[in-house]
Amino acid sequence: METKDTKWLRKIIKNAGITQAELSRRSGISATHITKVLNGERGLSEQAIITIAKAVQISPETALQEIGRLPQTIQEDPFGKEAEYLISLLPQSQKEVAVKYLRFLVEDFQRGQGK
Repeated sequence: METKDTKWLRKIIKNAGITQAELSRRSGISATHITKVLNGERGLSEQAIITIAKAVQISPETALQEIGRLPQTIQEDPFGKEAEYLISLLPQSQKEVAVKYLRFLVEDFQRGQGK
């Protein structure tokens, strides 16, 4: 099954001009996991996307946008701006917790909407 993760990873490997084995070596992600993503059997966590992006020298933000995990632009939403500001005030360890919680809320909402 061709997923967003599969398409993105194929593009990354092609654009970097490297093999799956080289990507595995550079990123520290097992060759088996990379193969399973390319075969549509597994997905990529956000941390894996960031790790792969760094391994091929693209920005993590660009990678997350390309794969559809971040919006292309921040919408002019006063609640979004406030959330962004409030999160910026937190120490790094708490920022991660806040983002995970927001992600949980969105996923829970989407499940309730049948998405």
